[in-house]
Amino acid sequence: MVDLNPISKSVLPVLIVNWIFGIGVIEYPLGNPHPIFSFIYSLISVILFAALAICNYFNIDLFIKVTPGIAVPIKVIYFSQIILVMSTVILGWYRSKVIHECVVKEALADNLMEHIGIQKNYKQMLKVQIGNVLGALTFALSVIIINSCMIFMNDKIPLRYKVSSAFTMGYPVLVTFIADTTFMNIVWKTKKANILQTLKYIIRTK
Repeated sequence: MVDLNPISKSVLPVLIVNWIFGIGVIEYPLGNPHPIFSFIYSLISVILFAALAICNYFNIDLFIKVTPGIAVPIKVIYFSQIILVMSTVILGWYRSKVIHECVVKEALADNLMEHIGIQKNYKQMLKVQIGNVLGALTFALSVIIINSCMIFMNDKIPLRYKVSSAFTMGYPVLVTFIADTTFMNIVWKTKKANILQTLKYIIRTK
């Protein structure tokens, strides 16, 4: 059994953000998955978003009256947003397995590095992970705010519909950026597999 406690401190920030948005299997503590709870939570998240998007779809006349000729594009956008969120959550479940494998490989690599006297700076790794997450969130929120401003600038649309429309348009962007951040971390961790093989060779030749 590989001890995941040391490495968990450096990867938990990005994993927790994923779990909040229903992406992937929740493992807390790391290495102890909760698939049933995770599935129910992810399903509820997708259903709630889909329900909101559909409600906005049925209130589309509010937009059409203000901006004629955009009925078809708006309809396509609403349904594509639902598909985007569903596919991102489903892909997140697949990626969670890959993440777990990468974390285990990295933990093995860290154990081998300790055997040859190389200590990992987990605090620095944690700062990097938090920086990656905050960077992705900041960029995503910037895009969402810009899009929301275009909606809120129209005084003829009720405030409640403005808020729900802004959320419907912005939530998929946020979820997608979170998923992309996870993917970048997966690529980064996969490189540890090569280090692992090198360290194995070093230990054998000592």
